[in-house]
Amino acid sequence: MKKSDSELLQLYSKGNVLAFNELFTRYYQVLCVYACRLGIEKGVAEDVVQDVFMVIWEKREKIQIVSSLKSYLFNSVRNKVYNISNRDKVKSDVLHQVQYNHETGKYFDQVESNEFSAILFQCIDDLPPRCREVFQLSRLENERQMTIAEKLGISINTVKGQMGKALSFIRTCLDDKYKIAY
Repeated sequence: MKKSDSELLQLYSKGNVLAFNELFTRYYQVLCVYACRLGIEKGVAEDVVQDVFMVIWEKREKIQIVSSLKSYLFNSVRNKVYNISNRDKVKSDVLHQVQYNHETGKYFDQVESNEFSAILFQCIDDLPPRCREVFQLSRLENERQMTIAEKLGISINTVKGQMGKALSFIRTCLDDKYKIAY
């Protein structure tokens, strides 16, 4: 007989991997579809859903799901998608600022663009080895965080941490080497 969500939730909270796998199997596809309907692409949606499940597994002993598990999962996915959307808007704004030269009031021409690219790649080369490897897999090869973690044998949190360090380093490096006026 098929177990209810609450029965599986009780088992999983005690560390039962089979119960967790059953919950994952039960909700993964429908949550991915939901995330896509919120406006993100399929690969990102899969990352979001995997992140949600990873968090509830890692925090299984502390998490208290008051409403239904289904509501909790859908709300978690929605919140993550909105966070990503907000982050992407900020990134877009920063890219717009980077590509627009306030002193001349013009967008960079091809020469400036090539110069910027050369400096950007120099900054990437200056990253610490593991940080550079994670950044290149993510941004240059478009690998998903889970894939990077598996490929490098590190946790997804390490991947996220290395990406944060890489982006911060590159912003500072570009600031120092290119002297972009914000």
